[in-house]
Amino acid sequence: FLVLITSYEFLRRLIPAVYSRRRQRATAEELSGSMAALPDAAETFVPFDWAGPVFGVPWRRVREVGGLDAYMFLRYIRMNLRITLVSSFWGLIILFPVFASGGGAYKDDWRNFYHYSMANIDQGSWQIWVPSVFIYLFSFFVFFVMKQEYRHYIDLRMNFLGKGDRNINPQQRYSIMVEQIPKELRSDRALFDYFQRLFPGKVHSACVVVSLPDLEALAMRKIRVTHRLEKSIARYKATSMRPTHIVGRPRLKCCGIETAPFQWPFCQSGEVTHDNSDDAEKPPKGQRVDSILYYTQDLS
Repeated sequence: FLVLITSYEFLRRLIPAVYSRRRQRATAEELSGSMAALPDAAETFVPFDWAGPVFGVPWRRVREVGGLDAYMFLRYIRMNLRITLVSSFWGLIILFPVFASGGGAYKDDWRNFYHYSMANIDQGSWQIWVPSVFIYLFSFFVFFVMKQEYRHYIDLRMNFLGKGDRNINPQQRYSIMVEQIPKELRSDRALFDYFQRLFPGKVHSACVVVSLPDLEALAMRKIRVTHRLEKSIARYKATSMRPTHIVGRPRLKCCGIETAPFQWPFCQSGEVTHDNSDDAEKPPKGQRVDSILYYTQDLS
């Protein structure tokens, strides 16, 4: 926990675009209105100076500004904290003294952790009833807290479905999803005209989402080759040396960044050979090629 808090102290100042993103994108009207009472963690540089104002923000304001998802996530953390604190408090007051007074194998070893656990209670002792009753009461408390949060969530969910959110277009509450659309209606205009004939003047819009896995794969490949071409050109501009690579060599990709093809130190390839004519065949695997010419031909 301390590591995370300390990391936040540094990162909130270094990357305000991440930790104060919504405030940076807010309009002047929002900054002076709904977001005026919210603390800005990026404005203060005093360590932990943001903690007091954050805990002072009402839950209603958090829901209005953060949205229902963020609000329920924070409520979930609050529920777990509530359960943990209650169980820890009554455990220290009731269970620890009972376990410590047991007549088990650790009754004289007060420095041992098991001296304060159920392992210090003998079988058949009346003291075993204390943790038994405690676990039932604790379970009832957990169910009670969960039921409270669930009822609260249901109320907010129904309010959201009925009234919507100020940051979301209200049209979504009146939208429906249609499946198994005939081929002749699989376009935005055709589907809109069809429902317009059924319900004249009552159709807002129509949007057809078509599954085209082959086209999507080609589009992703084009983006990938374009990135490699841009990287090769940038390397050429920076070093004045035309980059080369071996066709078919594997690459690594981490966090969206792709490395150059592997260059085995003991398996160096020969000279660069590449035909850049329009009717030239694609170089085979294992051949060293000029990266800029290769990716340009691949895109054409």
